[in-house]
Amino acid sequence: MIPLPPGHVIGVPRPAATVVVLRAGRGGPEVLLVRRHGKSGFMANATVFPGGKVDEVDRDAPAAGMEAEDCAVALRLEDRRVARAFFVGGVRELHEETGLLLARNRAGELPDPEWAERVRLDVERARVEGHLEAQAWHAVLAAHALLPALDLLHPYAHWCTPAVEPRRFDTYFFCVRAPEGQRAVLDAHETTALSWLRPLQAVEAHERGEDVELPPPTLDTLIRLDLALRAGRVREAADIDALLERWAGDGPGALRQPVFLPETEDGVALVLPEDAAHPDGLAEADARYRFVLRDGRFFRVVH
Repeated sequence: MIPLPPGHVIGVPRPAATVVVLRAGRGGPEVLLVRRHGKSGFMANATVFPGGKVDEVDRDAPAAGMEAEDCAVALRLEDRRVARAFFVGGVRELHEETGLLLARNRAGELPDPEWAERVRLDVERARVEGHLEAQAWHAVLAAHALLPALDLLHPYAHWCTPAVEPRRFDTYFFCVRAPEGQRAVLDAHETTALSWLRPLQAVEAHERGEDVELPPPTLDTLIRLDLALRAGRVREAADIDALLERWAGDGPGALRQPVFLPETEDGVALVLPEDAAHPDGLAEADARYRFVLRDGRFFRVVH
């Protein structure tokens, strides 16, 4: 494991939620990706799934579809309010960054596209100098008599930033099918580009050095997702629903917290638990499951 510099204090990871949005495309299932702003304090210019920090207000804000106990079971967490906040934060961050609204009214009905667009415009008006407080977002939803629909999110993965990073995040990844009839819209505040790509298409663009720079958690998730979609022969919207239904109850899986190795035969490496060099890994002695830094980008090495 990379030695920490003198005086380095390991920060407590902040809770965050990421949402992998799937839709049926002409060439196969596509995922929604956004490019983070170049002035962002974390992963600037990186192409990622929509998401961001979970706010304290997300713990107790009204929501629909799941009770706090259900959220805790789904994420394998003991603290019900914390688990619930990850779900609520995922719905909120997805809407803030893309305009895609996962919500229900008191009768359990989803808003039609026109209603969802009105909510998006009201959220934009609630921004102050480009910034949107979580409380303001919840207030807009309440004004429309809508509640975050937590049951639409399916836990998929759990990542934590390496201890050497100055800014750390404890992030749950969720999957969802794109809401019917809604259009993803670039927020133009936290992100600078928005695109729908097939998982393998995004990975190949990254590997060719194109303007799709994927950080390791996004790259790993896309590769795993591509394999799952191919294995399930997923092509239509109904296939996506069936796949998510099969995943229901699986939970996010084991925590994926990489560690840095500054000197390996591959160069600087970010090592995952499946790698024999990971201090917490249970892999075989010669196993390699890592991301290697080359020309400013990380590339996966598995053997």
